[in-house]
Amino acid sequence: MSACFTGGGTLAAGVVSWNIGTLAAGGSGSVQLVVRRSSSLEAGAAFPLNSAPVTVGRGGQNDLVLTGDEFASARHARIEVRGDGAWVQDLESTNGTFVNGARVAGARRLEAGDVLRVGETDLVVEDD
Repeated sequence: MSACFTGGGTLAAGVVSWNIGTLAAGGSGSVQLVVRRSSSLEAGAAFPLNSAPVTVGRGGQNDLVLTGDEFASARHARIEVRGDGAWVQDLESTNGTFVNGARVAGARRLEAGDVLRVGETDLVVEDD
């Protein structure tokens, strides 16, 4: 299964494509989330981040929809790129959001190589 996202829209069948932002403050590179494991998304699919916040969850109103992930909440997590890097925040999900196995409390900055878990979906943070 592959997916398509264009800023401000929703996920639909097709090819994955997002505009990319920077991971770290002052960095000129870009960052993306790459699917490591998921019941909803194809392994290896890449989701670049930009300055627009991205919501992740099972519900169709999210930017990244995890339809087949029964452990993801309807609105599970929010990811946004700020001046000082990319951050993730749990949106009071039932099962929590995790980075490298640690439950996220409040907002947590993401680093290259981090594994973000939403439900049963694992996303790896990569510099492009």
